[in-house]
Amino acid sequence: MLCLSQWISHSQSYYSTIPTFHHFHDFMDKLVVLLLTLFRAPQYQPLRYLAVGGWNTVFGAFIYAALHYFLNTRVHYLVLVIPATVIALTNAFLCYKYIVFHTRGNGWKEYFKCYLVYGWIALMNT
Repeated sequence: MLCLSQWISHSQSYYSTIPTFHHFHDFMDKLVVLLLTLFRAPQYQPLRYLAVGGWNTVFGAFIYAALHYFLNTRVHYLVLVIPATVIALTNAFLCYKYIVFHTRGNGWKEYFKCYLVYGWIALMNT
């Protein structure tokens, strides 16, 4: 039978082997660095494009749903499409610019071109 001091030292050695939040935090840091390193490589551009496209779909739906949830009693649901589209297109532009294509050109000019393409499609869909 263990006395109290032996039990305490035994439990401390046991608990020191269990991963803690610090270990998890280190793991997540390494995982993020690995993913960013892989995602920056040119051969992964199609994967970045698919990931950003999926994110943009989820983000756009979420923005519209959030606007509808908070403003549905005051604003007609079709009017909510306008701010939702502006926010979603801005998000899409920033994600494509900085995550997928890594462009360094004139940001406002690229933003305007993005609206010419995607804004026209959004108008056609409403």
